[in-house]
Amino acid sequence: NTPLEKELYELYKKMKAKKIDPKEILKPATLDQKTLKISYYKLMQKYHPDKFSSNIRLQKAAHNVAVEINRAYEQLK
Repeated sequence: NTPLEKELYELYKKMKAKKIDPKEILKPATLDQKTLKISYYKLMQKYHPDKFSSNIRLQKAAHNVAVEINRAYEQLK
């Protein structure tokens, strides 16, 4: 596994166990709208399910992570 795949699985496990809050997901420097949006876009680029299309298991994990990133962004914006 690549470092990105390992990172994806770790994040997925935390999210699945509900041991992570929205601020921890997005990791914004501040809670202003611009910073939140930048954090959101960077994470969505990094973990977008289409990046993992060669491995269905990774793609499903990435999809679930993307859903949680969206949820976190909606809660904090």
